[in-house]
Amino acid sequence: LLLHLFERRLTVRFLLLLLTVLPLLYGEAAAPRTYAYECNNGTRFTARFDADGVRLFLPGTTVNLPHVPTASGAKYADENITFWTRADEAMLLRRGRQNTSCSVDMKASVWEAAKLDGFDFRAVGNEPGWTLLIAGGGEGLILTTNDGSKSYIFKNGITYEDKRKRRTLIQASTRTHTLNVTLRAQPCSDTMSGETFETAVTVTLDGKRTLRGCGRALH
Repeated sequence: LLLHLFERRLTVRFLLLLLTVLPLLYGEAAAPRTYAYECNNGTRFTARFDADGVRLFLPGTTVNLPHVPTASGAKYADENITFWTRADEAMLLRRGRQNTSCSVDMKASVWEAAKLDGFDFRAVGNEPGWTLLIAGGGEGLILTTNDGSKSYIFKNGITYEDKRKRRTLIQASTRTHTLNVTLRAQPCSDTMSGETFETAVTVTLDGKRTLRGCGRALH
């Protein structure tokens, strides 16, 4: 399983953009916003909002809708589809189909955002909360600790595969920090939510702080 987690490779230029510009330079108003929706008819889809409109990743198709004026909420439409949002609720209107009422799934939204931002893998842990994002086959990593208050960016990760033990090791460093990540292909349960993941994750920062959690591939 782990042999397939990092097959996707990014160019050096894109990796630097991903790991430097995205986390550090995007303001909240400028950054793309990603939300996963669950609808009353069982449909699930993802919406990616930016300054030009919204991209809807619908089952079987992807559409780009421009923003159009509306008296309340935010409305996006073309000749076939209208997507109307207000707070955490949305209405999806498609020609020839019944209107669909949807609401935001915040837990799924975080994972979809990481995927669309170009990351390969995401891991989470608790006490205190931490997240790990991996890109470029392990070459780039972003570790966020202390419930989001502290971030570490590594751009030179080296990946080692242990096929026999079904384990992946990643080592990375900066001038001031070192990072060691171990991914094990085994069931893992989140200690707070109880959600089950496919990979157990251990992160060691600077050789002395160890974080344990769970994660999954995003592609």
